Amino acid sequence: MSDSQKRQLIALLGVLVIAVAILVGALLYNKIQSDKEAAEEEAAVLIELEYDDIESVSYTSESGDAITLVHAYDEVESSDASGDESGDSSTGYWYCAEDESLSIDYDTVYSMVSNFESLSCTDTVDEPGELSDYGLDDPSNVITIIDVDGVEYVLTIGDSNSITSEYYALFNDDETIYTIDSTVPAAFTAELSSLIEEESSDAE
Repeated sequence: MSDSQKRQLIALLGVLVIAVAILVGALLYNKIQSDKEAAEEEAAVLIELEYDDIESVSYTSESGDAITLVHAYDEVESSDASGDESGDSSTGYWYCAEDESLSIDYDTVYSMVSNFESLSCTDTVDEPGELSDYGLDDPSNVITIIDVDGVEYVLTIGDSNSITSEYYALFNDDETIYTIDSTVPAAFTAELSSLIEEESSDAE
């Protein structure tokens, strides 16, 4: 092999080494970014509960009334097409702990509570100041969710951001200040009167 061919071979090997290094670097970078995004996505989820696993939700209405909604079930006998009993099934309903005589509209409460099937933060506050800077020293609302296992989830709502319209929030005992969109804070200002099922009148 001539000196010229040797130099060409060395140059080709050098290019190959550089190409392999770039490829390995790109693969490592992609993996790091993927892991980082997965970690951020996991960290962004504050509450993730199955709807049927939510036993109660407590909050303060816009007028300042404390409201506790309890998820309960009636056992009803079901029958097959032939009319034979085929066992018991459960029918869910909600009632107000402060006044159990009221008929609470199931669909209205469902639209509120189903937000907790997946509640994520939109961001976190870097190097936060005092809680009073975010309205969290005197929160506008404290929403407490209890699941069927008795586990409590506490979402403390502060002020809204005048630019993004998102709300500052604390979750459980975590000192991190989160921002969440306005859906949950807005939903849980509902007055008890707006949750009562409207009486339907039979057509004559």
